[in-house]
Amino acid sequence: TDTHLDLVALVVEEGKVYANRETYVIKVREITLPEGRSAAIDEAVQLIVYPPDAAIENPDPVFPRFAYGDLLKIHGQLEIPASASNPGEFDYRDYLSRRGIYTQIAVYPAAVEQLAAGQGNRLLHGVYGLKSRVKQAMGQTLPPDTRHLLQALWFGEQSGLSLEERDIYQRTGLIHVFSVSGFHVGFLLLLALFIGRVLRLAAGVKIGLALAMLLFFAAMVGFAVPVMRAVLMAALGLAAHYWHREKNLVSALALAAILILLVNPLGLLPGD
Repeated sequence: TDTHLDLVALVVEEGKVYANRETYVIKVREITLPEGRSAAIDEAVQLIVYPPDAAIENPDPVFPRFAYGDLLKIHGQLEIPASASNPGEFDYRDYLSRRGIYTQIAVYPAAVEQLAAGQGNRLLHGVYGLKSRVKQAMGQTLPPDTRHLLQALWFGEQSGLSLEERDIYQRTGLIHVFSVSGFHVGFLLLLALFIGRVLRLAAGVKIGLALAMLLFFAAMVGFAVPVMRAVLMAALGLAAHYWHREKNLVSALALAAILILLVNPLGLLPGD
């Protein structure tokens, strides 16, 4: 963290666009120190890209500069994320560490070179590609305020909402609808079952359609823990209905929690 270096890294999550910066989770493959010594590495890092003039804010953020699967070469200096300075304050360092990220690198666009594109998981490319096309269609047909509201509702992306709007939604108790969770999964499940009923699909096919739609949505929002909890509980409920077994909400919740914590024990802790 005390020297500038070069990183070769893969973008492993969809980027987030804010008014004055873009953030990405990258997986570093190779690191090169100033003296020219290189080493292979496998480490997650938070990449922050500021506009050329940090004092100029983008009033209408739309798309990130880089996409999932882009291979980047970055020149900059690694930093330890800032920690909370007061008790009870949001601790960004703690939040990143729960995601396995312990350092960040903040640069301007000129310090980032795109080496390749289209790497990574093909299924995730398809998911993020469809999401990008939906957002692009929104950008072409809707005014900014409406587009930002729909993106917050559908994808949980609150970066387009102003501080004043967030304050209004918090004071009216509506801010929770912008956090992807069981609320969204429940509506999507009802839609999937309705489609299956209209098309007169067999029970097994209808359940398969519902699970496919739920998993697709979970991938689109980055497999957030609340969404995966709801998807697992929905899958257990559908399985119980299909095999004519008794439905038990508490058992479904407990099994979903066990499965999530087996994959990610830190999922027990609060996220963003």
